[in-house]
Amino acid sequence: LAEAYRLRKTDLVQEVNKKKQLCTMIMARQYIQLDKYPKLIDLHERICHENATQHHRAMSDVELCSKCLFQLLHMRQIKKITKKTAQ
Repeated sequence: LAEAYRLRKTDLVQEVNKKKQLCTMIMARQYIQLDKYPKLIDLHERICHENATQHHRAMSDVELCSKCLFQLLHMRQIKKITKKTAQ
């Protein structure tokens, strides 16, 4: 999105801003009931149960974040199913 701003692609910026946006940190804080926002590496280790090395490169951050996001979405889906079956 930053690149779209830089290139003054306002139509693209507007289109992206219309979409529903998810924040992995906020979701993690809500679903895992944390007191503070987690560091990406800590979040990954906690919810994916895998050790990871942070390479301080954008692509490795994206990969870790996407794994966390999909795991959080999976966890949220399980909570919804559990609630429905408990009723």
